[in-house]
Amino acid sequence: AAHGLAYVGTHGRRLVALRLADGVSVWEGNTGGRVKTAPVVAGTCVVVVAEPRSALCFRAAAPPSPLADADRR
Repeated sequence: AAHGLAYVGTHGRRLVALRLADGVSVWEGNTGGRVKTAPVVAGTCVVVVAEPRSALCFRAAAPPSPLADADRR
């Protein structure tokens, strides 16, 4: 968890960011392979290991904004 988000990898080849406050999915990314280990927050990256042999670094384009969050409702 970082910045109020929890990151979950799926067997459906996705990385999902869930808002800790309410569990709402706020972002999804394609990993190209099944994720069978927990993602790790390292510096500015969410590191994901996906099948068959990929290590991926997901970075936010910009820090989360409370205003942008309110626009999604």
